[in-house]
Amino acid sequence: MRWNTIVTSVFATSLLCASVGTQAAKGALEVVQSAPLNYAHLLEQAKAADPQAQYQLGHAFSTGINLPRDDAKAHHWLELAAKQGHAKAQYQLAQMLQYGQGQAPDLHQAKHYYQQAANQGHIDAQYSLGRIYQLANDGVKAWTWLALAADNGQDSVNGLKQTVAQSLSDTELSIAQQALTQLKGKQKRKQSLMFAAIGGK
Repeated sequence: MRWNTIVTSVFATSLLCASVGTQAAKGALEVVQSAPLNYAHLLEQAKAADPQAQYQLGHAFSTGINLPRDDAKAHHWLELAAKQGHAKAQYQLAQMLQYGQGQAPDLHQAKHYYQQAANQGHIDAQYSLGRIYQLANDGVKAWTWLALAADNGQDSVNGLKQTVAQSLSDTELSIAQQALTQLKGKQKRKQSLMFAAIGGK
């Protein structure tokens, strides 16, 4: 029996939503399914190392939707899914780590998981990574990731991208543009491999 996703993409606090602007607000309203959660079945799949089931459990525990909110359990299941390469789990775990949901903030680990999700094409993670680099005064990397998020459809980032660009020298902006070209190339290659894998099934 196919297990359908039933949780909604909602962050637990307004602070989390504020970090990713309108894209987070859009994701917070996304309803995946309205059916009640079959916890026993989902838990069985998660214990069998199914990353999607682990993500769904972590998301439910993080938001308190369909299950009582439990930050420790959310972190546990999201981390397991994230380590298996689940981009949404990586992003949501990074949010918890950055803003200290259930534990002290850990920006280093948050950046790590944002990076992993961003490398997989997760637009909100690309935006958040750009913001982290901006706050760390690394304008070249900030512009690169913000520009990639903008190219991938995150329209609300354009103003911030322009602000960062104005802080860069011509040489720095040229370096950032070259880095963007490289990232876009890697992204296209990953997409081509993914489509090839799907077509081969």
